[in-house]
Amino acid sequence: MDIERLQRLSAQDRSRLRLDNLRLNVLREASRDHPEPMAIINLKKVYVGETIPGTRVRLIGVTANGIGIEVEDTRERYRIPR
Repeated sequence: MDIERLQRLSAQDRSRLRLDNLRLNVLREASRDHPEPMAIINLKKVYVGETIPGTRVRLIGVTANGIGIEVEDTRERYRIPR
């Protein structure tokens, strides 16, 4: 998945989805040593495919520049830059 092609999460959407307090702490892309991409978000480890704790969004991708998310009920997809 090319996260850069996703629409950037706007301040309005961030507020609407109640993601105002979402903080990206660490981003780890897939590599030979770590085949599963993951992110530490609000100090919680989240792997691609998992729901971000305390939200209704799922992590769908991780790059060095940000993450991709999908809203569970509407299937909207966004990019959150680092």
